[in-house]
Amino acid sequence: MSGKSIIKKLVHVVKYQLTVITRDVSIATLRSKLSKGVFWGGVVFGIVVFFPFGLIIRYVTPIVTIRFGYFSIHRIGHLAFDVDYYLASRQCEQQEGIKDALDVFFLVGEPCNTFLLQLIKRQLKTNSFARIPYYSQMLMPRSDSSRLLPSWKVNGSRDHKGYLAQTKPQLNLSNSEEHSGVDRLVQTGWKPGEPIVCLVVRDAAYLKTINSDKNWSYHSYRDTSISSYRATAIALAEKGYWVFRMGKVVEEEFEVNHPQVVDYATSTWKDDFLDVWLMSRCEFCISTSTGFDSLASIFRKPLALVNFMPLAEFQTWSSCVLAPSHLIWNKTGRRLTCREHLEHCYMRMEQYVDAGITVKELSESEVLGVVNELELRISRNWVESDNAEQCQRLFWEIYKNGGGWTPRDAFFHPDARFSSHFLDANPGFLN
Repeated sequence: MSGKSIIKKLVHVVKYQLTVITRDVSIATLRSKLSKGVFWGGVVFGIVVFFPFGLIIRYVTPIVTIRFGYFSIHRIGHLAFDVDYYLASRQCEQQEGIKDALDVFFLVGEPCNTFLLQLIKRQLKTNSFARIPYYSQMLMPRSDSSRLLPSWKVNGSRDHKGYLAQTKPQLNLSNSEEHSGVDRLVQTGWKPGEPIVCLVVRDAAYLKTINSDKNWSYHSYRDTSISSYRATAIALAEKGYWVFRMGKVVEEEFEVNHPQVVDYATSTWKDDFLDVWLMSRCEFCISTSTGFDSLASIFRKPLALVNFMPLAEFQTWSSCVLAPSHLIWNKTGRRLTCREHLEHCYMRMEQYVDAGITVKELSESEVLGVVNELELRISRNWVESDNAEQCQRLFWEIYKNGGGWTPRDAFFHPDARFSSHFLDANPGFLN
């Protein structure tokens, strides 16, 4: 980014803040905007003052590499994955003999989870003033070598190099924190050692709470009804699992009459600490692909990804079993094939509508079948037929040649699988 671009961005920010003030004229708003103005004025002043020191940093780089970067902390998916990806990549690079660097970060946004942030600060050097040298470096040529961007800016929070699979979890709870989680959970009736499954079902509630003025309906193709997961929760509970329905804010209660199925998301005792502790302790996570399941990824937990959309975004770097929602042609009522899924991988609901496609979530029995498959695979009780293996190879051939967003030469986790149960139930999918 050039100096001209930075000035242009600052002008845009000032105009936006003035618009907010004129829309909401109050003492609180004026005080908030004034404090931000003073802060950013100081940052701009610091950038100018720090510029000569930036040249010095460039000069000493051959001796000690000093870099500055940032992480966005307002969305748990990007925060959890991006930090873990950075830490895992540094570990892999050190094992390969790449020279270590002194990396300092600043944090952007309001924290989505205070306990997760606490874990992160144990592993990273963070300082609010790091934004000054970060932006100062942007005024110099070849600034990329001294700046660190979060993974979502570089690769869309995708692990194409397999760093997570090569490393153990980078964010770890202390022994006292582990014991605290156990002490709190036993109050629900859970006993230490009993297996836990976390259930994460996306709906529109959370995004509405973080920005109620924005119309988030374009994301609705990813929303599913929590009632479709009852049979799965009961089946797992009957096998001895404790199923905790997770979520910061949710639209519906999860009404299941079983003592080992807990609607934690609507409980009065949930908090940021238990959000993280439960995901770190679970045997696996059931998710419809939302930011919260990144907690499972950073603790290296297998995923049952159901109603996953769009298919091209397959989390190929994770240990998972995946099944998409059904896509149906409005004119003919025919379900789209795998190749058509990849061809019509849209990120907005109106795009599916314009293409004449209906998004239909998996039925209760279909969800159960996919989750049961993952559970049997984890317990080494799944028996894969020769035909299923052949279908699996065919799926990956189609994915890699038909528009999947993971490059062919990227890392593909050996335990990343398209659901055999889904393929058996939909024989025309690979047609």
